[in-house]
Amino acid sequence: MQETKYMFQLKKFDFGEIQNAIQMCYPADAEKETTDSDHCPASQTLSTLIAEQFYDNGIFFTRWNNFTDQVAEITGLPLQGTTYGQAPSFSAFITLEKQVSGNFTRTKELHFFISIAGKFYTVIGKDNSALVVDQQHFRSTTCMIISPVHEYATAFQQLTDAIEKEYSDYRFVPFEVYRQPLRGLTTGYADEAPQTVFEAIFDRSVLIPKYAPGLGDAYYKSENWRSADYVDDGSYWIGVTPFSDHQETGS
Repeated sequence: MQETKYMFQLKKFDFGEIQNAIQMCYPADAEKETTDSDHCPASQTLSTLIAEQFYDNGIFFTRWNNFTDQVAEITGLPLQGTTYGQAPSFSAFITLEKQVSGNFTRTKELHFFISIAGKFYTVIGKDNSALVVDQQHFRSTTCMIISPVHEYATAFQQLTDAIEKEYSDYRFVPFEVYRQPLRGLTTGYADEAPQTVFEAIFDRSVLIPKYAPGLGDAYYKSENWRSADYVDDGSYWIGVTPFSDHQETGS
């Protein structure tokens, strides 16, 4: 199977926790190519996690609602929840700016996600445009913001600080990891199979471009995934998706 390859030094970084979560929540052959008719059903593990976190006792949900209230207070910005109890994450977004001119609207948002598949979180900024013509709505995302930069910097940092304070053992998943493609997955919360790591461990509310770059550092907070026993010996890097068997080496 041919995959898009990215530059990660697997001796230095260990993303095994993410890979293990995907394997736990999806069928064992989730990363192998299948035909549309050959998709396996979503694993019972994922269904159980969703039931426990969203429906059975509500403890985590109460904690999440309290946390989003704190975020709104810390940032002083409007907050909208996007958690619907079907995807494997809690999510919400804050609106930094909204400009309306006739039938055209531009918004700047920061979306944040706390996974229930594992101890992961991430933050993504979106510069959105919306146009209404003849009662038809046309929406697009001009660019995605993947680390604290430009006018998003302050609120982005406030979000990561607040999340890491409340969920102290959760780690930020960098853009260059969650954008990576997966094949052969299916879930119980969407009609179409998830195509990326992001969709597998968070949700499908933000479409992650496979090739277009985001604005900011694609490896932001990747040092938090550094292998405990890593020693820099000046060795080569490995061109690989951490979720693929295919790899090439180079200096």
